[in-house]
Amino acid sequence: MATEVEISSTETIKPSSPTPTHLKNFSLSLLDQLNAPVFSKLVYFYPHAPSISPTLKKSLSQILPLFYPFAGRIRGNLYVDCTDDGPVFVEARVNRSLEDVLKNPSDEVVRKFLSLDPRFCDTDSGRPLLVVQTSFFECGGLAIGLLFFHKIADAATMATFVSAWAAAARGSGNAVRSPELLTASSLYPPKDFLSNLQIPSCSKEKISTKRFVFDSSNVAALKAESAGKIRPTRVESVSALIWKCAAKAARSNAPKKKPSVLFQSVNLRTRFDPQLPENSTGNIVGYFPVASPEEGGDEIDLLRSVEGLKRGLIEFCNGYVKKLQERENGCSAILERMKVFDMGDADTYTVTSWCRFPMQEADFGWGKPVWLATAYLPFKNIVVLMDSGGGGGGVEAWVSLKDEDMAAFERDPELLAYASLNPPISFLQSGVDYLFGRSK
Repeated sequence: MATEVEISSTETIKPSSPTPTHLKNFSLSLLDQLNAPVFSKLVYFYPHAPSISPTLKKSLSQILPLFYPFAGRIRGNLYVDCTDDGPVFVEARVNRSLEDVLKNPSDEVVRKFLSLDPRFCDTDSGRPLLVVQTSFFECGGLAIGLLFFHKIADAATMATFVSAWAAAARGSGNAVRSPELLTASSLYPPKDFLSNLQIPSCSKEKISTKRFVFDSSNVAALKAESAGKIRPTRVESVSALIWKCAAKAARSNAPKKKPSVLFQSVNLRTRFDPQLPENSTGNIVGYFPVASPEEGGDEIDLLRSVEGLKRGLIEFCNGYVKKLQERENGCSAILERMKVFDMGDADTYTVTSWCRFPMQEADFGWGKPVWLATAYLPFKNIVVLMDSGGGGGGVEAWVSLKDEDMAAFERDPELLAYASLNPPISFLQSGVDYLFGRSK
């Protein structure tokens, strides 16, 4: 039986108190302006939740005054009009049990718990910056799907928001941490000439997004395999392997073998000296490139890729990040940095790591989630890395490639020596056995 999710209600949630007049126009930062107009996605799965829609709505309303831009609408790629129109809140019913769904936790299944319908993502007042979908399973389980408009939220921002909302829902008012909303725009004000910037919201090619899980033992083995003079992190090792196998797949389908470039994300908050507050919101992220050998036919070497990632990060921090901290030159550095993304005819890949962000700690009052997922990414050659459930250092990779490249990638024996393609969620590791009433 196919999983069917039926929408039962849709409404907007207003902030519990209006945004003051002097805060009505919230400036984007220059980094925000340069982001694509897409939604980042999170879906939390809980094995049991009480009748909690009123609690979720009330607590969401309570924290919106702290996150007041999230209740507004973006105008002209320059600022958020803090209209208090509010995020969209959707309720739905699922014709399956959560246990059934987690046996096949594919991208196609996860997307059913996200309100991607244009009716919800584009309203008469403009596109909402946050969309919530609560989906109730027959067994009493719950999925909370969140769509964050990327122009106001990176991974750290999403984690800050979810943490505050969960604390408010638990009734832990003293645990709700106010965000630092103005850090990014005060450092890097928006540019008027970018007000009409047109950035594509999706790829023209047909894209497949699939989930690959590297368990902790395979991550350890991969780190050992990719270690030379340096000790790689799990993100560096996994990123290098995925890049190698994805580039190999692309080259097998291309009439002409092209150079390949990997762009790795960096959370700038932790790279500044002194560091920026971890609850600073917006897009405070940078990227640095690692290039394959100039000869397009040469296969990417795992060890050299990891060393390139290490070296690239050091050069990025010693060069670009230092320029960013020079207040008078920061915006110029950002605009100059955009040239690095012009790679001509090369195949480019982007890896964004959400590992170590406290997203998995979202306890709204009935325990932590048994699984946290993301979903379809509308661009080719994008990879999102997340902590795997159960802790221990495992990694889930959500990989978006062109259909024909994915067909080769998902069969690559070198990849499958370390990663499993979309395995079911382990009830034993996540503790669901107990919550579903089975003995361990």
